[in-house]
Amino acid sequence: MILEADGTIWTASASENVLARISADETKVKKWAMPRDAAPSHLLKESDGTLWVAQLGGFKISRFDPATARLTEWADAARRPTAFVKAANGTLWLPETNGILTNFDPATGVFVYWRSTDTEKPISSLTYPFLDADGSIWSADFLRGNLLRYAPDGATVTGGHFPTSSPSRRRSSAAPTARSGSPSTAPGSSRASTRRRPS
Repeated sequence: MILEADGTIWTASASENVLARISADETKVKKWAMPRDAAPSHLLKESDGTLWVAQLGGFKISRFDPATARLTEWADAARRPTAFVKAANGTLWLPETNGILTNFDPATGVFVYWRSTDTEKPISSLTYPFLDADGSIWSADFLRGNLLRYAPDGATVTGGHFPTSSPSRRRSSAAPTARSGSPSTAPGSSRASTRRRPS
């Protein structure tokens, strides 16, 4: 949900499969239908008025222009992008429900996937991202009850199990995997991403 300075509310409804704008006085609602099974779940507004949309059902990242109702989509080869944060360089960091942290570059359409190489304590399902002032990405592994902090480049991750009185900490490296085909789950795998154009 996004709350504008004037009180206007933007929201995404996976159950209704729509994006909605609610007037500040809450008397008017404008809805835009999304493609079938898109299940929009998270919004991020740009300065030009367009909205980034995470599709839980469509496994896509979308950019929507309310002024024209134009929707541009990029297919995500991981599992499900739950939400995202925008880095200073303009790329988006997306926690995925299969434990992968994804970096998406809108300028090139390239997805780079980062999976932890810690096989003893794997990361299962990421959500709820937060971008720290130093560029680090915080995310929760909601299946394992962990709070994780990724380095600004996604290459290392530290975290602990919560809630506890003295959470254990661990550090592991993460490796990028290719955009094409299924993401690799082998520890330490590293391949270049391929370029994807929006559909």
